[in-house]
Amino acid sequence: MSTVVTPLPARFARLVKIEHTVFALPFAYVGAFLAVDGTPTAHDLVWITLAMVGARSLAMALNRLIDAGIDARNPRTAGREIPSGQLSVAQVVVFCVLSLALFLVAVWQLNPVVRWLWPIPVIGFVVYPYLKRYTWLCHFWLGAVDGLAPVGAWVAITGPSTLTSICLRNWSAEVSSSGPATRSSIPRTRGLSRRPPASRGPTAFSA
Repeated sequence: MSTVVTPLPARFARLVKIEHTVFALPFAYVGAFLAVDGTPTAHDLVWITLAMVGARSLAMALNRLIDAGIDARNPRTAGREIPSGQLSVAQVVVFCVLSLALFLVAVWQLNPVVRWLWPIPVIGFVVYPYLKRYTWLCHFWLGAVDGLAPVGAWVAITGPSTLTSICLRNWSAEVSSSGPATRSSIPRTRGLSRRPPASRGPTAFSA
């Protein structure tokens, strides 16, 4: 009785859950469309798409690679590609390098400022597999890393001037909202909400 061997590309697609990458693309597209208040150029959309594919493939492959030993001891995850021997550690390492290369090539086709910012998501990818071993706060970390997609797409199109504007507006909103609170009574400060009132001027995305 012959055993059907799954093609190598299909094994890598399962490793990174390629269908989840497709579902994640709209997060980046939202930032891109908001950045131009319309339709981005085909050039920007293509390279943002490739950057997302490279980044998410790297993140998933690193997660599986770092967790391979733990997955092998868990019956629920022992059938994954690395523990089951469908992919070797060396193959996944090469895949990580290629995914990082795709990410960097795409980054270099976008606004020059992102050439300095690309290590930020990569650090997030590496930290998450270790963080989830020690604290439930890893979920917030993962959410923050996922939240980089629309911000990254926005900055990749508009550049450093808009990034500076976002930071300054957020800082200004924080100062304006916290100023009156410092002058309020002590009982009120104990229940203080740091959310700025709706009437406090424009938000960063309304520019």
